[in-house]
Amino acid sequence: MDQEAVISGIKKRWGGSPTGALCIQIANQIFALSPEETRFLTYETILKFVTRDKLDQEVLAALNILTTSQFAIFEAHGLFIDGDGKEYDLDSEELNAVIYNGELVHPDSGELILDAGKMVCPYFALLESK
Repeated sequence: MDQEAVISGIKKRWGGSPTGALCIQIANQIFALSPEETRFLTYETILKFVTRDKLDQEVLAALNILTTSQFAIFEAHGLFIDGDGKEYDLDSEELNAVIYNGELVHPDSGELILDAGKMVCPYFALLESK
């Protein structure tokens, strides 16, 4: 992934908008991390990058650009923690099912879990090594 191409592409497409500036700020922080540090980026981590206390529309828009646009640098995942405390990594498709339906099929037991969103921690991971 070419940091210069990502940054210049964001600048060209989103210019001097607040969302574009946040994208660049987040991207620069991500690119400065070691590969190990880019495997589990929580909302809290992202908020620290942009010195904000809570998620707002601009941060969410920036995250959307950085996960779904042609300049995406990471993808969304989820960490499901079952009633026994066992952890399961969810890919973006499984995470989307939890977000949109609120349900998840337990990876081991096959049991349908209603209101699974309360048991999932969303996170982001760098798409490919720098």
